[in-house]
Amino acid sequence: PEDATPDEKEKGFSKHVSTEQLFYEPVPHDVTMRSIALANRLGHVCQFYWENDIYANPSEKHHYELTGTYRELTGSNTIYVKDDFAELMSSSALPSKFLVLCDNSDQDEMVEAFHAEFGDEATIVRGSYGWFLEVLHKDVCKGHGLQKLCQHVDIPIEQCIAFGDGDNDLEFIEMAGWGVAMKNARDCVLKVADDVAAYTNDEDGVIRTLQRMEEQ
Repeated sequence: PEDATPDEKEKGFSKHVSTEQLFYEPVPHDVTMRSIALANRLGHVCQFYWENDIYANPSEKHHYELTGTYRELTGSNTIYVKDDFAELMSSSALPSKFLVLCDNSDQDEMVEAFHAEFGDEATIVRGSYGWFLEVLHKDVCKGHGLQKLCQHVDIPIEQCIAFGDGDNDLEFIEMAGWGVAMKNARDCVLKVADDVAAYTNDEDGVIRTLQRMEEQ
């Protein structure tokens, strides 16, 4: 645990850092195999999260560029697989998240193809940056994660504030007691939010919104 600062204690804040894993719902093997096959048919590059690393299977120059951009975006450690990617997937533990990367102009077609392939068998999330999608276990989303966290710490979810801007924040915003969409949020998030921040996430919109709430 990490103690709160004197100023935070004066305001009634407490700070605790924990690495405890509350739940783990990996992407099913059948879904990962079909995702690999579909991505290959569409000519896109795949990568998946396993423990603290990302494994990717680029085969063309622009595949390496896309995986490199994702690595820079997330700060992740990417391991390139040059042999049978599907065989590695079969022999390893199931991934927590499976991603498919593409050119911006291909994202709509790719998202449509994955929704058509899986329906309600998996959670398909459009990447906010326009060039990837995420494939998750059908019961995994940020909203369910918040729900499990609230149950664990015995705090009503109705007392939580959630901030978001992308498709993967949709259930997060919907399920929290007060959902705030960032100024730069996608339309689907703006439609379900209880409030819209006056600033983007790049303009420190979260802390500035919380400061405004504190002053009210």
